[in-house]
Amino acid sequence: PRQLIWPPAWSELSEVRAQLFRNQAQAYYDAAKPREAVRALVVAYRFDPSDYATGRLLAHFYETTSPATADDFYARLMREHPARSAETARVWMRSLLARGRLEALAGLARQQIADDREYTVVWLNALIFAANHHHRPDWLEESARDAAVPAPARRLLALAAQVEQAAPGQVAGLLQPTAADAQFAYGLIYRIDQLTRRGFPEHGLTLIAKYRGAIGGRDEAGLVLAGIARTGDEARLAKEFGYMLAPGRPLSAAEFSLLGLQLIRYPNRALLNQVAAAMSRIKDEANQPQVEAL
Repeated sequence: PRQLIWPPAWSELSEVRAQLFRNQAQAYYDAAKPREAVRALVVAYRFDPSDYATGRLLAHFYETTSPATADDFYARLMREHPARSAETARVWMRSLLARGRLEALAGLARQQIADDREYTVVWLNALIFAANHHHRPDWLEESARDAAVPAPARRLLALAAQVEQAAPGQVAGLLQPTAADAQFAYGLIYRIDQLTRRGFPEHGLTLIAKYRGAIGGRDEAGLVLAGIARTGDEARLAKEFGYMLAPGRPLSAAEFSLLGLQLIRYPNRALLNQVAAAMSRIKDEANQPQVEAL
């Protein structure tokens, strides 16, 4: 009633109407009526297009039903809410990955490598992944020439473009790090991973041993497992799995995910059975890590 009868409050009517339809959308969603929920959100956003949360929720809903519309919403949110552009881009990145839209992902990554310094390594990894998948070293070279991109990232992008175009016999030499390269942990990860993938796992394992601790944690463990798998040393691989899955040893969801990712890249039925048997040991983890692991 206040917004209807008091003229100074008339400017609030759009926001009040938008809230009405947001409430309706929530009720529809709770009643398992997603189509009706989306329609209510569309009306709410029409009344209040400045509402970031509603726009982002709409983008999420459209990812499965109308991917092009979802991308339009994410792009609009990037333009109209510049203060939250990094947050939007990170969500959009996961959406593009899930839908396999790697060319669009590469474009977003080229922009964000320069703009989102906190997430530089993530955007760098996304761009290299997309460029390798599409065999587009020119995408890497373009960003390597961008002065707004941090210098370590530019050097790595230039290297990745060279590796993509190199003859097989040149790859191992290109991927050997200098002392300066060793200061950039992701640069080491890239080199070791590429050596392993391109048929030089022993070189990769040697680098891990040489720079032990420079990478650390889950990344280093994953690289070690991949390198061992590529060498074909099944006994050593079984020993590594056996240590992580040892009875009585606490098993975290992150370690469980690491083993799962290893088995996706390098299938092994016997090790898969061991990991599956240990599944119940992460039941006390927080929900999100447990879902990722499963």
